[in-house]
Amino acid sequence: CELDLSINLIQDIGSAALGKVLAKNRSLKMLHLDRNKIADVGATGIAEGLGQNTTLVELGLEYNAILDGGMSQLQCCLESQNSTVVKARASHNPAHPAILQRLLKACAENITTPRHIKYKVTPA
Repeated sequence: CELDLSINLIQDIGSAALGKVLAKNRSLKMLHLDRNKIADVGATGIAEGLGQNTTLVELGLEYNAILDGGMSQLQCCLESQNSTVVKARASHNPAHPAILQRLLKACAENITTPRHIKYKVTPA
């Protein structure tokens, strides 16, 4: 399931609400929020929702207004809470490029070491 809400002026209020939806959603695979004037508050809301989401694999946040704080929240979420997002697009935000690189690295690590797979060991 894919949802493209690009170019809808969602801003911080709408993206914080979307974060709450993401926390409960169990079917959405791709979410595109490009060009929505999302800043740090909205990115933090999205990160909080992603922390509880187990289905989203792709997130688009290009051409928004996300600064270092919001991008860091997303990065930390993907490093420690969310293991399903393997593709994030977040270029053309005013956040420092090094933080964006760490966000992309967290996605790459979700590909190579998926934490969402549960292993069951049965005794011999």
